[in-house]
Amino acid sequence: MNQLLRANLRTHARRYIATGLAVVISTAFIMTCLSLGAGLQNSLTQRITDRYHSTAAIVSYSVDSSHENSAFKDMDQVADAIQTIDGVKNIHKYWMFPASAITGEEKFPVFLTTLATEPFTQPHIVEGKVPAKASEITIDSAQASSFNLHVGDSLTITIDSAGVQAAKNVMTISGITKEPLGAFPSAVVLPEGAKLILGSFQPHELLISDGNVQPSADTQKNLVERIETRLGKNSGFTVQTAHAALEKELEQARMGGNTSLAMILVFPLIAAAVAIIVVSTTFQVVMTQRRREFALLRAIGAKTRQVRSLVICEAVMIGVISALIGVLCGAALGAGILAYFDLVHLSLSTLFPVTSMVITWASATFVTLLVALRPALNMARISPVAALSPLENYNTEAKKSRRIFLIIFTLVFLASAASMSWFAFSSTNDHAFIFALASGFVALIASMILCAALLPYVAYGLGRLTRGIIPQIARENIIRSTGRSGATAVAITIGVTLMTMMALGAFSVQKTLITEVDTQRPYDLNVSTENTEISSDLQQRIATTRGVQVTVPVRQINATLSQAHKQSDAEVMQFILRGYPDLNSVAHSPVEPIADDTVLLPDMDFHVNDGDKVTVCVTENTCATLTGHIQKNVYDGVLRVSERTLTSLSPQAPVGMVIVKLASDADAITVQSDLASIDSSLSVDGAAIERAMYMKIIHVILMIVLGLLGISVIVALVGVTNTLSLSVHERTRENGLLRALGMKRKDMRWMLAVEALLIACAATLTGIILGTGFGIAGVYALPISTDHTLIVFPWGIVAGMSALAIGAALVASWLPGRRASRTSPVEALAHE
Repeated sequence: MNQLLRANLRTHARRYIATGLAVVISTAFIMTCLSLGAGLQNSLTQRITDRYHSTAAIVSYSVDSSHENSAFKDMDQVADAIQTIDGVKNIHKYWMFPASAITGEEKFPVFLTTLATEPFTQPHIVEGKVPAKASEITIDSAQASSFNLHVGDSLTITIDSAGVQAAKNVMTISGITKEPLGAFPSAVVLPEGAKLILGSFQPHELLISDGNVQPSADTQKNLVERIETRLGKNSGFTVQTAHAALEKELEQARMGGNTSLAMILVFPLIAAAVAIIVVSTTFQVVMTQRRREFALLRAIGAKTRQVRSLVICEAVMIGVISALIGVLCGAALGAGILAYFDLVHLSLSTLFPVTSMVITWASATFVTLLVALRPALNMARISPVAALSPLENYNTEAKKSRRIFLIIFTLVFLASAASMSWFAFSSTNDHAFIFALASGFVALIASMILCAALLPYVAYGLGRLTRGIIPQIARENIIRSTGRSGATAVAITIGVTLMTMMALGAFSVQKTLITEVDTQRPYDLNVSTENTEISSDLQQRIATTRGVQVTVPVRQINATLSQAHKQSDAEVMQFILRGYPDLNSVAHSPVEPIADDTVLLPDMDFHVNDGDKVTVCVTENTCATLTGHIQKNVYDGVLRVSERTLTSLSPQAPVGMVIVKLASDADAITVQSDLASIDSSLSVDGAAIERAMYMKIIHVILMIVLGLLGISVIVALVGVTNTLSLSVHERTRENGLLRALGMKRKDMRWMLAVEALLIACAATLTGIILGTGFGIAGVYALPISTDHTLIVFPWGIVAGMSALAIGAALVASWLPGRRASRTSPVEALAHE
């Protein structure tokens, strides 16, 4: 049997090439994702571990205690108190704060953090040195590369956080650090530098070392007890061991990493599902083609179990070899990507996770065997007489059972599609999205099973639209083997369905969110100043900035607010009073001007109800009584009136804000940076930034998803090549007869191309229809709160995807067509 196994593998190797290739691609895809996941997880773990290097205990603010009755008012006092405790050798005052860095015309976010001293983890300096003075700072290499910064350059650091009053400080770059992948873009300063920037400095927590690089659990516990004794009860501070803090962060990192890996693995598993279809189809066809061979084996004395073992061994060998190649290629690709992102400092076991490689290899081999098992068992059970009988008799019983199978799955599809539609469009259940997702998943599986049976006839119907003898032969060939043609078409349909669904969902969500932003916040950018006035010169420079289309200045002045006729006992509050002109020239949606007798109030608790009369005063004797209307979810402390009302109160009120509308082709982030760089006193924000963020995030996600799903389409096209190759082999005598009757070589190639074209067109068209339906239901089912849900069909992506799938199918038909055309009529007619 071993000799027969080797002979069969050599003889039928060409038939199994597509099977092996499908296994290789899907296995490599899975292994690459696992390798990347392991590398990123280890990088994150290493970063968290480094943070607690040489740390024995940690002191942090208690979230459930007040400091009013505590003997310690801040971390500095705590540090002073525990400095003399036996076992305390070093204390690092850990601090991190969001800020912005300005260089030339560029502005970018950074996270300021304080420099740790030995023995705590030091920043990884790749150029220059750590800060030695309060005016020095380090930045990471990614920012240095992005903004062309070098050691010795100057940065202006400013704090954008609400409630923090800080001057803009010029810092000198003393060094450039290498941050691990996934870390915040951090900038390291001395504690004195933090105080210089903020005006004051209070650490967020204290990292305490006992002098040991890796303090034992008992050492950490004893040190924590001594610190707690020194601080006393109700101190307002929490003390814990470094081990406890490390385990807590690592657990959170593991949960996040596992969730991310599970989301990423969805796409290779889709590719694996397509590969299973391709492999299953190949084995079914090969087994059917070898019925006479198995019958002869049985006739000369081979037993059922021997035939079964022979086929199973072939499947195992194909699975073992293909899965091994896929695992090695995937691991190498994953290691290469990790090395590209400079994670080569990781260990070899991290770059090549042996456990994951072995599990993936074994799983791929087992799945290949599992897929081949059913056709192998079916062939082994057939008696020699039945195997030598015509194939039509063999298929009669299978057709009867297939009808019942199709009826059952038609009912399943209709029920699950109805359930999905109900939860997506009609249900108000809080868990409607989950139910719609589950129903949609069932509907997708049922639809693919139905497509396997129906798509050959769809392809045949499309073929009826063509004219000529060659297209006629091609469409007849498709329905001669509906099982193989249907499985091949389904493999393409899965990819096209999911790609259409994701593209439609992404474009629709993007349009819905942008429309919501334009409705709620219709202005692109607001330019305001820390000073009381934006001068006419600054207004001119703002208006002439590249990317700015229209500007409208808004005047403002300080004012007080009180309830009308109750000034004696009513609370008087300070606000900024702004007078708004007609802003429709800079708005993305219609804006109703503010009435002259109305003031719009922020949503704050100052004992004024909507519709109450209020008194607004700009000086003691210059007041106006207006009707107050509260703006829901607006908390900016600004009173809004019409420009005419403000002018009547203060004719000389200065311009305090400029509202900007961008040109249609302008980049919001670039324009924001350009405007902020005009003058250091200007602050720029607005809906355009939010809109650009939505567009960028959704675009990136869409491109990644389409790229990942594209692997499944590639595997499906391997199936197209496989199907056509097997068809050529099956119809060798028929093709020889066609050649003998006068069909030219180019006609043979064209016949195979039309067959591939019809299958791809039927699959692509069906995938677009299904993807559109699932995509619309998914958009409506998403748990996002908007006034209107908009559906946008991604014509460009769908057209490009369709052209790619159909074009690739034609390319896939080239090799089988070439093989068919090169076979001589004499050899073909002599073929058994």
